[in-house]
Amino acid sequence: MLSKAVKATFRSLCSSLDTPRSLAAWLMLSNDEHLQFSQMEIKPLNYLEHELHKFRDDYLITEYLSKYKGLNTGVDLAKVAYGSFVAAEDQCREANGRIRGIWTRSGSCGWLDIFCRAQLKIQSCLGTHPSWRKLADRFKWGPGATSTLKGFDARIDSKLREEQISVTMKALPYLKAAMACDYAWLHARSLDAEGPTTLLDKEFLVVRGSRGLTVPKNAKTDRFIAAEPTGNVFLQLGVGNYLRQCLRRVGIDLDDQSVNQDLAAHALDRGLATIDLKAASDTIPSALVWQLLPYSWASLLWDLRSPEIRIKGEYVPLEKFSSMGNGFTFELESLIFWALTESLRDAMGLTGRVSVYGDDIICPSEMVCRLTELLSFCGFTLNVKKSHSTGVFRESCGKHFFGGSDVTPIYQKDVPDNEEHKAYRFHNRLLYHALDRGYFDACGVTIADRKLRGAVKSSKMVFEKFERVHEVPIAPDLRWRTLDGGVATSLRNAKRFVFMSQNHRNMHGHWRAKVLTFVPKDVPCHVGAFYAVMLRSIHGRSSVLKLGRPFAGTTNVRNRGKWRTKDRYFSEARDLLWV
Repeated sequence: MLSKAVKATFRSLCSSLDTPRSLAAWLMLSNDEHLQFSQMEIKPLNYLEHELHKFRDDYLITEYLSKYKGLNTGVDLAKVAYGSFVAAEDQCREANGRIRGIWTRSGSCGWLDIFCRAQLKIQSCLGTHPSWRKLADRFKWGPGATSTLKGFDARIDSKLREEQISVTMKALPYLKAAMACDYAWLHARSLDAEGPTTLLDKEFLVVRGSRGLTVPKNAKTDRFIAAEPTGNVFLQLGVGNYLRQCLRRVGIDLDDQSVNQDLAAHALDRGLATIDLKAASDTIPSALVWQLLPYSWASLLWDLRSPEIRIKGEYVPLEKFSSMGNGFTFELESLIFWALTESLRDAMGLTGRVSVYGDDIICPSEMVCRLTELLSFCGFTLNVKKSHSTGVFRESCGKHFFGGSDVTPIYQKDVPDNEEHKAYRFHNRLLYHALDRGYFDACGVTIADRKLRGAVKSSKMVFEKFERVHEVPIAPDLRWRTLDGGVATSLRNAKRFVFMSQNHRNMHGHWRAKVLTFVPKDVPCHVGAFYAVMLRSIHGRSSVLKLGRPFAGTTNVRNRGKWRTKDRYFSEARDLLWV
């Protein structure tokens, strides 16, 4: 159902921008043509370089509600997601046949040189053999559900103390080896071990593969993912962590999206293109991994993957090597795209920069046509809408640039009037975007883009149904911005406090405001399981347990909790008088 607040705000936004596209968008939305509205697209090549402001306005209108979950498109979202899964499997099956046949006389192709170059690059990055010593300490538990643990039961201590740990047959020996000397984990499972231990088969539940499920994505489709067995994902995350470290040695940092974002900002000056692929995580053909990775590495990953997926109670064999939900899929696809792209660049005699973040690829513009052909042969499909090699528009890792200027739009995905914190995000997102599009006056004070003033005011109507409205001062430093805490507004209701530094030489001014803070739901946690996780956590810190001082005996439940009012302190803030 389309929220009244969203509808009123979008109407005000369209009226303020006052372009032919905004008029067309409003007519479609107001006449309940939600499917047609969700399919609206923009072509950057239709805009001249000096039409920056026109493009930015039209781009905002096109993208703002493109992922909104409140649109009534009349589409069976789960069915569309399942159809995408089937199409991806067919794509992988065809690619497997092509790749397996390249060494035959009838199946030879012009990509052998590229594959050989990519093999050498991957081997130099990973080494010829995986080291168990380097992998063993990296295995860890993730926060998500597994094939045998759903929703509320997918807590970290539930995974350690699951009555029978789910695992595939080929991954079972690795899991036994990882647990053999993990005495804290064994003690948490009531196994009083004091030396290397061989676990009995009754500790494990051998399953055939993962569990397929869909999660919300946007108004046009759900996202199809695989919930891996508990033991498999424990091992996969460790391998993924090691692959991430190896990629860092060759200049690919998967912990930092700003590299790709900065390259996209300067892509025109450096002659670079930004490439994006459709469903890349679901279209990694098994034969491609065996073709490019050293045999020992491919064998390890093959043993840790799920060979089948359970859909509607039946197991289906997978043509893809790994799917979305596998603990090393992101790192594996990054490795493959890096090796293939750099190999093709070298073969073509080019010297431009190559950078990869998942399926976000940046490369010299001259090689885009050949790269598209290579990726198509390997089973991947170019996302034409999000790939740019001509014109002045580039996008990568969530940042969008037109002629080098940031035109990144904002997206309203959730219905804001069903939960209070979502309503705050709804308002603040528009306000911050107005500030980002603003300008500085003669005194150096930021003035928000007045075109969005009406939309920002309209977004505040949603607070009429809430008893309390928390006001949060706007800090100049973007790192202090908050979308959840309250309504970003002036400083009238905030109180100023002065803090003395430890050496009593400097005084720091801060502002205190009442804000909403998410407090996760706590449930009792097994102390032994907590200790086992702590021993595997980097630098003694854990991202999946609530680390109380002292330990409170509880753990957090994912996506469960309440929003409560707390004091929050901000650095020097500015007063937005126009709000």
